[in-house]
Amino acid sequence: MEIPSSPAPRDAPSAADIEQLRKEIRENSSSLRTEIRREAQRVIFENDAREYLYGRLKPPVHIGARGTWACNFQILAFLTDEISRPQLRDPVIVELGSGVSTAWLGLCVKQKRNGKVYSFEHDPSYLRHTRWVVEQVGVIDDVEIVLAPMEDVDPAINHLTGNPQWYARDSLNRTVAGVDFLFVDGPPSTFGPGARAAAYPMFFTQLSDGALVILDDIHRSDEQHDVQIWKNYARSAGADLTHVATIGESAVFRHHLFTEHRGDNEREARQAS
Repeated sequence: MEIPSSPAPRDAPSAADIEQLRKEIRENSSSLRTEIRREAQRVIFENDAREYLYGRLKPPVHIGARGTWACNFQILAFLTDEISRPQLRDPVIVELGSGVSTAWLGLCVKQKRNGKVYSFEHDPSYLRHTRWVVEQVGVIDDVEIVLAPMEDVDPAINHLTGNPQWYARDSLNRTVAGVDFLFVDGPPSTFGPGARAAAYPMFFTQLSDGALVILDDIHRSDEQHDVQIWKNYARSAGADLTHVATIGESAVFRHHLFTEHRGDNEREARQAS
């Protein structure tokens, strides 16, 4: 019987190799612990914000998310407080990308007893679902959900954003002037880089001085690039876009017009409406 030959012996790892392996284990363990702490903190903050919203706005039914498009409760809690400020009369909220957030914003407006939410959605199926949720929550009179299909943008906007499509302009023209809150949670990333970059330039003349502009999913590189596009556009158009806070996965900015441009912006807004 033939005895199989043993494999050629391998050299034992050197002390340097072992030390490098230990270093990598320590670094990975530290990174993993940091990630676990960050996720645990996020879950706690989201749960606290969710309980706050249910206690503050008291929806008549449970408001659940559809599929994987979850709601960012932290930013909704922040917006609830901002919209509810007594100094703010008849707030106008524009939301790009509808969902359960539309119902929460509608509840906030309903509780304030004035104001309006305009939500733009490119997907007819998702729009129908959002409208059903809004009806169940009882805020159909406080929310206008507009079907805004994606279409080719004019060359100037394409050059600015690098993305050839955005919401149909005819649909957006239904928005009134004096937008106090622009909540950008669409279009989805499936439309490619720069899909949301047109939001601030397209609504620029309809924003009130001091309006809050909120960009969701700020942890993504595409959205971070969109912010740079917005800031450059603001400077070129005689405005300032200042970062106020990052709440959950949303960045909040304050839109201010330089004094010499306020009259021009108000005239353009009236024409747009």
